[in-house]
Amino acid sequence: MRVRGKDVALYAGLEGENRVLLGLSKSCSLQVNCDMKEFSSVLSGRAKRMRPGRYGWSVDTEVVTDDTDPSGITFLTALCEGRRMTVSMSIEIPGSAVTKRFYGDVCVQTWKLSGAIGSMSTYTVTLTGDGDLLNS
Repeated sequence: MRVRGKDVALYAGLEGENRVLLGLSKSCSLQVNCDMKEFSSVLSGRAKRMRPGRYGWSVDTEVVTDDTDPSGITFLTALCEGRRMTVSMSIEIPGSAVTKRFYGDVCVQTWKLSGAIGSMSTYTVTLTGDGDLLNS
């Protein structure tokens, strides 16, 4: 079974009343990267020897704006006030009852509002992880 875009959901907050689904999200991605450290020596020959270092993570999303969806302003306010927030991303595995959830604290790095004349506007947000990316 393939995981498709409709199987991925991004939420602001973790549980309860504070959890807000970004229901009109056009796209969403989670990126995890690792710094690589070289530990080559003269005995390594011409090839570099690498070892993983610390990792970082980020979430990018593009959301269609809607009068009923306050999340765009929530992200902009968090950026302007320098506040951290918690986000979670759920991935439903098709054909099973399994839902994988990744979550953690983030800082809003970029927020952009765009719109063409005669069409709905969208905003894009880049959220940079602050600390561990957790999963359940």
